[in-house]
Amino acid sequence: LIATNRKLLEATLLKLRKLEERLASQESAQQTPLDKPTSRRPSPRIRKSG
Repeated sequence: LIATNRKLLEATLLKLRKLEERLASQESAQQTPLDKPTSRRPSPRIRKSG
């Protein structure tokens, strides 16, 4: 039973990894580096003081 669960888990993880890679490639194609939340510059949307 444990072995079966492990195989299922590994297959699910593989699917997840492929999905994440596809999503990441789509995001990098659509967004410019400045729009990415990983950039250190605070976005002008967040910085609205006054």
